[in-house]
Amino acid sequence: MNEFLLIESSGPQLAADAERFVGDACCLLREGADVALLLIEDGVVGAVSPLTPGVETYLRLGGELWADDFSLHQRGVAPGDMADGARAVDMAAVAERLLRANVRAVWH
Repeated sequence: MNEFLLIESSGPQLAADAERFVGDACCLLREGADVALLLIEDGVVGAVSPLTPGVETYLRLGGELWADDFSLHQRGVAPGDMADGARAVDMAAVAERLLRANVRAVWH
């Protein structure tokens, strides 16, 4: 099975192209891939309720929604502000995913 780590640094609420990137993640899930979407920098606003339709679809399809804990802290986002299905991760979790033999990473 193909595994992907998709990294988004601009928030879906901020940029239409970020929402298209989430759409790509949905396509990968529909094709049977294992996908983690990591939101970093301003992208972490995409993990805060209300979610965009694309992120809601992504979660409904079984994707993992990760938000960088450092970026969350820097933007004053508390864990309780995050939507159901999103989880804060540290760089150790990201590194573990990246070091898997069959993971492909894409940074947007």
